[in-house]
Amino acid sequence: MCGIGGILRVWPADQRELALRTPHAGSIPEEWLNILDDSIRHRGPDGQGRFRDRALRADGCVVDVAFVHRRLSIIDHAGGAQPMVWLGTPPLRAGQLLSSDELARHNARILSTDWTDLRPDAHAPASERRGTRLAVVFNGCIYNHRELRAELQHAGHVFTSDHSDTEVLVHGWREWKEGLPQRLDGMFAFVVWDSATARLFCARDHYGEKPLHTTAALDSGAPIREFGFASTSSALSRFGAIRGETVVVNRASLIPSVRLGFPQGDLLAGQRSVGPSCCLSVHMPAPFVIAGDNRPTMTDCTEWSYAPSAYDGCVSSGAATRMNSPAVDDIDTALGDAVSRQLDADVDIGVLLSGGVDSSLVALLAGRSRPIDTFTVRMPHPGFDESPYAAMVASAVGSRHHTLECAGNPCDDLAGLITRIGMPLGDSSLLPTAWVARAARNSVRVVLTGDGGDEMFAGYDRYRAMRLLRSAGFWVSLIPPILDGAARTLGSERAYRLLSAARLWRNQYLELLAVFNTRELAELLGMQRQPSSQQQWEGLIAGPRASFGPTLRRTFDNGPDDDINNYLPNDLLMKVDSATMSVALESRAPFLASTIGKVARTASLESLMPRGRQGGRKGLLRAVARKYLPAEIVDRPKMGFAIPIGEWFRSGYGGGGGLRTMLLDHLNSTEPFGPPSLGIDLNIKFIRRMLDEHLGTGMSGRIKRDHSQRLYMLLVLSIWAKWMGTITRPRGA
Repeated sequence: MCGIGGILRVWPADQRELALRTPHAGSIPEEWLNILDDSIRHRGPDGQGRFRDRALRADGCVVDVAFVHRRLSIIDHAGGAQPMVWLGTPPLRAGQLLSSDELARHNARILSTDWTDLRPDAHAPASERRGTRLAVVFNGCIYNHRELRAELQHAGHVFTSDHSDTEVLVHGWREWKEGLPQRLDGMFAFVVWDSATARLFCARDHYGEKPLHTTAALDSGAPIREFGFASTSSALSRFGAIRGETVVVNRASLIPSVRLGFPQGDLLAGQRSVGPSCCLSVHMPAPFVIAGDNRPTMTDCTEWSYAPSAYDGCVSSGAATRMNSPAVDDIDTALGDAVSRQLDADVDIGVLLSGGVDSSLVALLAGRSRPIDTFTVRMPHPGFDESPYAAMVASAVGSRHHTLECAGNPCDDLAGLITRIGMPLGDSSLLPTAWVARAARNSVRVVLTGDGGDEMFAGYDRYRAMRLLRSAGFWVSLIPPILDGAARTLGSERAYRLLSAARLWRNQYLELLAVFNTRELAELLGMQRQPSSQQQWEGLIAGPRASFGPTLRRTFDNGPDDDINNYLPNDLLMKVDSATMSVALESRAPFLASTIGKVARTASLESLMPRGRQGGRKGLLRAVARKYLPAEIVDRPKMGFAIPIGEWFRSGYGGGGGLRTMLLDHLNSTEPFGPPSLGIDLNIKFIRRMLDEHLGTGMSGRIKRDHSQRLYMLLVLSIWAKWMGTITRPRGA
């Protein structure tokens, strides 16, 4: 688990002489690397490294590359330092990994070399060839690295480290090239530099557990192309700022992001994420393709899905392949194998325990293999406190249990988390996740979680709501619209959402998931009326897909698959990665293992949610849990890992006015959503009406409605936009 970043710079063939006269530090300044490094340092306190290289392509382009890395040491403390660099000479099986001292000498040579006589290795005499350099930076953990190491050793590869999973990527690239990601069982974001082709290859894990953000840029005043990557969007935003780039917010992505409460599509022009289960080959040939606002397109990069079958990654399994009815023992065996694999570490491991079925099963199975610590948070509001149930599970499991008080500075913590993410993530459970991670980090370096269980095994109530809409949606839609307001006034947010969804012909599932329903979104955008075309309106609220892959139908049959492709990577996993890595804690999710996907993603929805007294939400997984856990845990209603954010807005939780003061200061400020140059233009009158209704600050002095999640989303948007305004210059400046 680490932080990674890097820059690729391509000089076109007609600039070759200028490129070869330019020192490497002049092409990729140390200041640029410092910005990337500073933005990811919190992810890896145990080591740091850099790598530089230059290559001349056969087409005459000069290519410069530089990597930065911050290490959280989990596996093979002695042999896993990065960037990991392999130097080979023909035949390619001969070569060596560079030690840290050898890497330092390599970088020094790159910085001091006279490049005027540089030729492609393939065209140089054998005696003058510099050899093939492979460099890897990697964030994550490969759970099947021992099996892959044995396979590669059998093929003749000689390993230097004892059991580093990073070295498996180095030799795996040599052996399998672009086929490498298909062989990996793990969570990962890795980038390979191969000097033989002067290209970068990027890959991300099946479900998007580990982030990988990219940017393409055009050098000011010169036809030189740059490609940057990093573990955080904030690193690339700061990199763009130091280069004097303007900020362009994509409204087509911003609107659905605000609507759903988590990023959709590419929020910033020039930035994008590598999709879950996707690879990116970066070659950037000249001449360059320039898009609007003088920005290059990403057409110089080739992206594709590597998912080998329907249950993996961003490829929807769909109703056609959800035909199986797995047995309880099949799920039990698959989960046991997943937990066992993910206990591989050279440090202590714990479990984040909520007291729900998912994390309880993980804790139970982990405790069979080794003594573990379990961690939970005691919430100050009884309606949100699951700590008694977590203690009950810990007693059954026999773990060393830690119940943590809900402590922290919510205002400072929230601002710090959002600026580190560099994205407006409107999931309020980010705060308690960060707090429990901070406390757990005092005892362990790795935690297992129950993340992914609800998506894999149909655990959300909205799936049952879609079942109702499928069978009775037409009749629900006939309820007079005046009753929508009655449902809202009576405090039934779920009934209000259901009625709103029933009135849509399409995107019903999005309506159930949304923070702002269609009418609220129209008011937020200051629309006097919805667009005349229903298709135009639904296209606006749905927005672009945030990951590579097919657009999915929003129906009951595809609800869990849509969550796996959209909600899981762009909300849940982003939240967990950001919260845990803010304190350099590695989190692992056994429910996202390939063994689980093979069973759960081919199972019919009816088998996952059987009808009957012991069926319903997550019925199949709860049948597994009944074998081991008490009924009080298995059959209790779902709570979710949440905080009473609405009450905290009213009470000013956090001291000194706390969240109430922060909310009012942001949303009542002169520029609540950053400078006008960002173009985030929302209806302030509607926002202040929501404040009055939620806080009871209107003319009546009464609290009229709970807008907690909507106000939280707007607060996060304000924090993000104001931060963006401080690090970047206005357009046209």
